[in-house]
Amino acid sequence: MKAIDVISRTIDARPDRESIRWIDSTHMKQYRFLSIAGLTGCFVCLFGPMASLPVWLQLLGLGVGIACIVFRTTARKRFEDGIASMLDMKCDPALYCRWTLAFLAAGRPTGSYVRGVWNYAYGLMWQGRWHDAIKLVRTIEPDMSDPGVAFAYDSFMADCAFALRDPDKLTSYIQAMKRIPNRRVAKEAYEHAAELEPLRDLLLLERDGKFDEASAIVDRILADQGLLPIERLLATLHKAECCTDPAEKRSLLDYVIANGGTTWCVARARELQARLAAQQAYAPEIESVR
Repeated sequence: MKAIDVISRTIDARPDRESIRWIDSTHMKQYRFLSIAGLTGCFVCLFGPMASLPVWLQLLGLGVGIACIVFRTTARKRFEDGIASMLDMKCDPALYCRWTLAFLAAGRPTGSYVRGVWNYAYGLMWQGRWHDAIKLVRTIEPDMSDPGVAFAYDSFMADCAFALRDPDKLTSYIQAMKRIPNRRVAKEAYEHAAELEPLRDLLLLERDGKFDEASAIVDRILADQGLLPIERLLATLHKAECCTDPAEKRSLLDYVIANGGTTWCVARARELQARLAAQQAYAPEIESVR
C-alpha cells in the first residue's frame, strides 16, 4: 500500500502538474541517473571477471557504484529536508503539502505508507484543515499494534489537541504515549510526552483565565534558542492571547501575521486583531456614557 493511494482515496487529494514537474526536474532526474550509474558500476565489478575486464576497471566500477549509491541517498535526504523546511522554517504548509504529495506520487522509496500519510496530514493540520488531517491519520489505526505507528498516531493527535485547545484530549494522548511498552520506542515516546506536559498546563491555565501564569510558560518556550520558526510562531500567538496590554498584544499579532505564511495562525491573529480593534473603539463610548 502506497501513501499516495491512501491520501487520494481518503481525502481525494491529487498532485498538481506544476509540482510534479518541479519534483522531477529538481530531484527525480538526478535520482534516476545516480541509480542507473550506481547499478552499472556494480555490474561492471560483479560481471567483469566473466568478461575478462581488467582488475582496475572492475575496482573502478565498484567505487563508482558505491559512490553513486551513497550520493543518491544523501541527495534524497537533503531533498526531503528541503521540503520539510518549507513548513518548519518558511511557515508555508500549503506549498509543503503540494510538494509532499507530488514527491509521493513521483515514486518515493517503497516502505511503510505511514510516514507519507503522517507527513501530508501534518501539513494539513498547520493549514487548519483539521477534519481532513485527522481523517487521514486515522487510516493508520489498523497498524497501531506496531509501537512506532502507535507513537506516530498519538503524537499527531496530541499536536491536533493542542492546536484545537483541548487539554483533556491532549492529556489522554500524553498518557497513551507513556504507556507504549516497546523499549525501542518507549524512551522517545516518554520524552515527547514530557515535552507536551507544559503545553497541556498552558491550555489549562488559559481555560481558567490565569493568563499571567500561562504567559510565564510561553516565555520559557520562547526562550529556547533551538525553537523552529513555526514553533515560535505558535508560541507567539499564545503569548498574544495571554497578553493584557493592547500595544504589546497588537505587536505580537503583527508578528504572527507577517511571519505566519499559509498557517492557520494568521487567520486566528487577524480575528484577534479585529476583536482588539472593536474593544478599543468601544472603550471611548463607554467612557463618554459615564
